[in-house]
Amino acid sequence: MSRSNDSYMHLRFWNSLRFRIYGVSIVLVVLMLAAGWFFWKDQVDQVRTNLGEQLISKQTEVIRDKLRGALNNELSLSRDFAHSAILRRWAKSEQDPKLYADAMQELERFRQIFSSNSFFYVIDQSKHYYFNNQSNDYAGRELTKTLDVNKPADAWYFNTVEQVRDAAVNVDYGLTDQNVFVWINVPIYDVDHQLLGVAGTGLELQHFLRTYLQLTELGGENVLMDANLSIQAYRDHSHIDLQSINKDQHTSLQEVIPLNDLSGVKAAMDQLDQHSDSIQTVEVEVEGSSHWIAVGLLPTLRLYVLTTLDQQSLIGNEQFFPVMKIILVLMLAVALILVWVVEALLMNRLRGLYNGIASTDESGVMVKPVVMGGRDELGVVIKAFVDMTQRLHGHAEVLQSKVDERTQQLAARLVEVESLQKNLRDQAIRDSLTGLYNRRYFDETVSREIVRSDRGNESLSLLMLDVDHFKSINDRFGHAAGDHALQQIAYLLEDYTRRTDIVFRWGGEEFVVVMPTTGREGAFKLAESLRAAVEQLSLSFNEDAWQMTLSVGVAVYPLDGVSVDELLLIADNHLYQAKEGGRNRVEPSSLI
Repeated sequence: MSRSNDSYMHLRFWNSLRFRIYGVSIVLVVLMLAAGWFFWKDQVDQVRTNLGEQLISKQTEVIRDKLRGALNNELSLSRDFAHSAILRRWAKSEQDPKLYADAMQELERFRQIFSSNSFFYVIDQSKHYYFNNQSNDYAGRELTKTLDVNKPADAWYFNTVEQVRDAAVNVDYGLTDQNVFVWINVPIYDVDHQLLGVAGTGLELQHFLRTYLQLTELGGENVLMDANLSIQAYRDHSHIDLQSINKDQHTSLQEVIPLNDLSGVKAAMDQLDQHSDSIQTVEVEVEGSSHWIAVGLLPTLRLYVLTTLDQQSLIGNEQFFPVMKIILVLMLAVALILVWVVEALLMNRLRGLYNGIASTDESGVMVKPVVMGGRDELGVVIKAFVDMTQRLHGHAEVLQSKVDERTQQLAARLVEVESLQKNLRDQAIRDSLTGLYNRRYFDETVSREIVRSDRGNESLSLLMLDVDHFKSINDRFGHAAGDHALQQIAYLLEDYTRRTDIVFRWGGEEFVVVMPTTGREGAFKLAESLRAAVEQLSLSFNEDAWQMTLSVGVAVYPLDGVSVDELLLIADNHLYQAKEGGRNRVEPSSLI
């Protein structure tokens, strides 16, 4: 019997069952580690991709909305500047002393309104360039130079009048070539669509970048470009396509973002042409690294905001290492448990069985009893896996809770942004004193109403109303009384007009009423009713009492004009006739 025991004790390890079980266990552990690595890498890539796309879309949307609000405001003011009746009359008779004096006051008024407190105004007939800046350095000498078609520095003007119909952005040096500006150029036309010049304002580029494009919370690059991929604004001025309106060849986007292929960016731009309010994202390779690119559109100026984000910089692999460490520790724990199960529950029992067999005496009775034990080996392994699964699930829940928390924060941020956008929209289209719509909303609405009238083959009427001798009310009773009077007139206008009519405060004591589906007869009746109602209106403020009258000019589409500017000009002329005819009247004074 002792020889048998010796043969068991000296069994070669690589021929033993223990070696085979340990070998299988090692292979299983290696396979589990490999599977865990690929699973971890796939989850990391998926989280990084989803989160990166959401964040870059949100950042691009924030930049686009900030730019759209700022540029649309300056563009709206520049259009009002170019459409100023005072300046257009002066542009036709530049040497008239009275028109010149009125024009200088009008130029200064717009300089105070522009956010940059600067303007330029070019008269096409003389090529005179009028300019003043934020410091008012050119007060009294606004005529700074005469443009020359042969000078490269003046080429922007001649290209603008040749290529631009509505408005354009051009990045170029200022008057002294010391600073770079984002210029908004708006051609000036008279009511006969004859070119009178170009007007607009300039935003200092460094301030423009700092305010609108240097949002680097997520890193990456922010670029403002046009439809030709010409760079209009970027943190490095050397890559900006200065005087792009003068060039046939432009700087390439690939100078700042080394893309091998621009097809994805161009496809995103094509999608924005159909869905201008969306943000288009595309995943690209930049120097061997995966990046997100998001593109948003500023439709009024045909400019595009492009933002990049390196996915690796957003969430690095090191941030997922703790999870990987837990997985490795758990897998090593499983390997140790497996060794213990094999050694304690299998090999020890085999050794006990062999010893029991070896202890058989001559009568065949085993001297050493064999203890087989319960069938609990598989239960131990299952419990180890259950424990591992529960721990993995616990960490997954922690990770999911962090993702949910971040998602809730982003959702709250989105609600906040939407609320701010709604408030800004209301502030942008309403007059703060009377609550009526303002001129900005007029520009957005009336063109649409004219298109609707054309579609329905219907008329549209426009009333321009002015309170007679309003200045005397302010002089006699104070500006608070004047404000009270304007509010009362606004209430009266809203009471007398239909729900489909649109009432605007045009400025000062002037109001405009737009009446869809209304011809000359209906417009005249409403104008006369408003005039009579104001004449009968008794006003009082702080124990002061007075009465007012109203002069009204009427214009009807398409009888008096086929564009918004023509209707405004005719209504303004009729209002002027009403003033000259003694005030407190409607012009034309008959339906003929």
